Amino acid sequence: MKTVKRRDLEMVKQCAGIWVYQYFMPEAKIGKKVLCCFHNETRPSLSFYEDKRTGEVKCKCFGCGKGSDIVDFIKSYANVSTREAIEMLQDIVKAESSLKNTPRRQKSRYYSYVDIKRSIKDSNQIFEFDRMHCDDAANPPYLKAIYKSSSGDKTARFYTEVEGGKFIMSRLSEPVLYNQKSLNERPKDQVIYVEGEKDVDSLTKLGFLAVTAGSVNDFKDSMIKNFKGRTVVLIPDYDKPGIKSMEKIGRLIYQVAGSVKWIDISEIWQQRFNAPPEKGADITDLCNKLREGIKHDEETIQCIREAVLDLLNTARDFKPTETMSEPQNSPLTDQYYEKNGSLYHWKVTKEGKIPVKLFIFTAIISEEIIEDNGVDSTRKYLITGRQGDTMLDTIEVSASSFVSMNWIHQWGSGVIIEPGHSKKDKVRHAIQVMSLSKTRRTYCYAITRGPNPK
Repeated sequence: MKTVKRRDLEMVKQCAGIWVYQYFMPEAKIGKKVLCCFHNETRPSLSFYEDKRTGEVKCKCFGCGKGSDIVDFIKSYANVSTREAIEMLQDIVKAESSLKNTPRRQKSRYYSYVDIKRSIKDSNQIFEFDRMHCDDAANPPYLKAIYKSSSGDKTARFYTEVEGGKFIMSRLSEPVLYNQKSLNERPKDQVIYVEGEKDVDSLTKLGFLAVTAGSVNDFKDSMIKNFKGRTVVLIPDYDKPGIKSMEKIGRLIYQVAGSVKWIDISEIWQQRFNAPPEKGADITDLCNKLREGIKHDEETIQCIREAVLDLLNTARDFKPTETMSEPQNSPLTDQYYEKNGSLYHWKVTKEGKIPVKLFIFTAIISEEIIEDNGVDSTRKYLITGRQGDTMLDTIEVSASSFVSMNWIHQWGSGVIIEPGHSKKDKVRHAIQVMSLSKTRRTYCYAITRGPNPK
């Protein structure tokens, strides 16, 4: 490479606006803090700004203290030398102005398929190549390569082909949705929006139309138009960050879509496997779980497809003004719900609300009887129960002995309260809450008669 004159380099750097940073970090924006790519962090601290003296766009991290111009940024991000960083910057700027007229350089920093599949260093971690795909709906098309570290972290890089088999590390077109081509070819079909590309692949194999942009930061305003007038179903992963991210994307899609639905995979998971899913479970995990125990491929696909159709039938309307992570399973209360003849309550955890079984039967106070003899009054309850499909005998319990819950032995040994601290209190509370709209009150008055006339 010939030495680049300082004046020429400064001119190239001034031409490189925030859009050059966005080739490496799509979420980059002047005046907005994003997660730093030079160190691990959970709170955004990397800021982009325009140098008033030179007109260059620079960045500074208030977490690790690293500040750089565009050349230093490319050098650190791509783990290349200063010369290679300058070549990459020149490639990006000239390719943006005219991709077809990009001059050929004998020693330019081009990448082959072999280079793309090599391990990279990012945020002081070594990332091994995991997979890649071509977003051919973009103009021009670009490759998205996914890399994974030993700790499970992931990062992505974008490559655009400028010559036969030669790529520059940049994205020279607007980002598109994963499976955008199928979305364009099926304008009347229902669209399922999921979090990951593997989820799109799982649903596509079953014949459904699914798309994703990736994380919430990868969803761009230019993508909203793809959902205009369409029926969209949102399926988040089973964790708090996934639900919150999907809520943000749902609010954007809601502006133009014909209708937007929401699905919680934990409902069908609990129904079919009698246990809540693990943290972070997604629609692919559900399909894999359903595949267990099925031998024939054709039978597997049909079984899983029917299960997903059942799941789509449970979709509820997405409400952009509400938090969709709150459970909506019970028509009577958001604290408890009944399923398969057992009663559950929602336990609040760091990952959100998870169902916990309380007892293997259901019961309500069907009637509250108030007896008044003119001097004092007493109360007693008539309690009806059900275990599976079997109705239990109605029990008459005084109000004073109801709290102890010792009366359930009258239904036999098969009526069980799950073990655990304060479970009896939760069972008592659940029965009272679930009975609020079903209890009938009856008043009985005792009339005191005088002596019989002679």
